[in-house]
Amino acid sequence: MFIDFRQFPTDEVIAADLCIIGAGAAGITVAQALAGSGLDICLFETGGLEPELQRARLARSDQQSGDYNTALCRLRYFGGSTNHWGGYNVPLDEIDFARRDWVDHSGWPIDRAALEPWYQEANKLLGAGAFEYTRAELQAADWPYPDLDLQLLDDIYWRLSPQPTEFATGYRDTFRQAANVRVFLYATVTELHADPGARTVTAATVRDIEGNRARIKAARFVIAAGALESARLLLASADVSPNGLGNDSGNIGRYFMMHPHIDIGAAFNIQSEVARLFSTYRSNGIEIVPGIGPSVASQREHRILNSSVMLQRLPNPDSGYAAMLKLRDELKRLYFGWKIGVDDLEAEVDIKALAWTALTDIDSVVAGLWQRSRDDAYVGDSAGNAANIYVQSEQAPNPDSRITLRPDRDALDMPQMKVECRVLPIDKQTLRVMGELIGRELGMRNGGRVQLVDWLLDPDVNWDSEIWGGCHHMGTTRMSASPADGVVNTDCRVHGLDNTYIASSSVFTTSGHANPTITIVALALRLAEHLRATAAPVTVSKAPG
Repeated sequence: MFIDFRQFPTDEVIAADLCIIGAGAAGITVAQALAGSGLDICLFETGGLEPELQRARLARSDQQSGDYNTALCRLRYFGGSTNHWGGYNVPLDEIDFARRDWVDHSGWPIDRAALEPWYQEANKLLGAGAFEYTRAELQAADWPYPDLDLQLLDDIYWRLSPQPTEFATGYRDTFRQAANVRVFLYATVTELHADPGARTVTAATVRDIEGNRARIKAARFVIAAGALESARLLLASADVSPNGLGNDSGNIGRYFMMHPHIDIGAAFNIQSEVARLFSTYRSNGIEIVPGIGPSVASQREHRILNSSVMLQRLPNPDSGYAAMLKLRDELKRLYFGWKIGVDDLEAEVDIKALAWTALTDIDSVVAGLWQRSRDDAYVGDSAGNAANIYVQSEQAPNPDSRITLRPDRDALDMPQMKVECRVLPIDKQTLRVMGELIGRELGMRNGGRVQLVDWLLDPDVNWDSEIWGGCHHMGTTRMSASPADGVVNTDCRVHGLDNTYIASSSVFTTSGHANPTITIVALALRLAEHLRATAAPVTVSKAPG
């Protein structure tokens, strides 16, 4: 059932077997996997079922520094970041889990095989169809892609969930009908309270910005609040541990990673066979979007990170179609800003002028949309032979990229955050080498040529100002075999705490290039099964205290 915490009795004790903090992809997945399990579950969401400015503004109090920031990302209502998820699914690669001697702090304490069955289940939950992500698995009679026998690169295939932002909507009926799941809306968990030895979380404080407050008592806790808020909650829970619960090693908040999304240049004179490698394809009702990335051999040889590239069509910059694309992006940015609480966000371009250009050159708009619907949608300008090189890259884990607390407090009386995300030389080197590999691969088959952007060739580590993190927040409570190297163990239990777990991309040890949602859901399913297998329903006492 859904409960409006604003109407809940003040200072009431909420008792449960399992308290899940955060109703995004991870929290919803854990709760739905345990619906009907016999465990008494409470799921707490800081917002309601729809975006509201008053609560969205809670995510605007961060102090940003570093090479790029987290602005326009967090959504504080039921579904969390799935409400702006684009639907791209692809698992992490085997090399992403491995210890790489050229990548400091790399190496998960689990391998890809440990997640394989959970990836397949996650793929179903996300509506991505068959679990087929390689050329060998996907090939069918109508396979549209040429066999180019790539030497330096590998081909990549994303599967698009048909209606990605409806992930949370689909589980509303599940929770309305589940007798053992209570979903508290407008309820933010602001602090965890532990026993004097800081080994067991015994209770939690939950608040709303309108003044209501209650206490949660549960046998076990799952923090599923995303990479920023999960780290903040543990750091802010300092009544018996001055540095934060589970933070004896000082690793909570460190190793913050995103995925650099950025244009690194353009490809010209693209031959038709190469262009076909980037065409979209529908397999059993699911759209397949192809790309390329450095092979494992290339990553090792050049000592670079993992990454992926899409070639995107370059329209005539003066055309109505180009204006329509800019107008679309600007309206999305303004709408997105409203959703996360930036109600005073100003337009960066002249919206009226763009709309007028599109209307007065409607022929190019129609032609562009028609071409976009064809197989060559992602490649080719008006002459069919130029494309933008758009990269989504792994970011190296860096202990100096971190979340810390400031003395200022927000409307919930929580310490505000300082968010710092810094790139390293290997991050920029990866982009440059990736561009060079594409140029070499095209050159070997007379398939085109590449021109990289000037800033990428500059030996200085500074990046172009257009870098964006893709709203993929990872790594602040990383998984590790030893408490000295991270925050959670292989079961996602916080080192040093016997009843507290984390379900989030915050546990990623490294990020790979892959969009994180399917891995978040796979890890959440794996955690749910661990919770089911290791606990009998023993509801804690509802006595006050």
